[in-house]
Amino acid sequence: GSTTLANGTLTTLAPLATSTPAGGLDAPPPAVQTSAQDGRIVTYEAWQRVEEAERKRAAEGKERERMRWEEVQELLKKN
Repeated sequence: GSTTLANGTLTTLAPLATSTPAGGLDAPPPAVQTSAQDGRIVTYEAWQRVEEAERKRAAEGKERERMRWEEVQELLKKN
């Protein structure tokens, strides 16, 4: 199935969910490998840092203020 994301990007998730990764079951799918190499995937620890920063940026009464990808990269470079 395809999903249209909020930014208008169309992504197809079904092939990723139903295909066997090129390296076998022990390797992530090629799309995930490429994203990791490009720095578009962050560790859980890094995500927690982003989550904390977004919550700190939030205005009163708002859960969080989302960061743009460029802001996330700058935040993660600091430590």
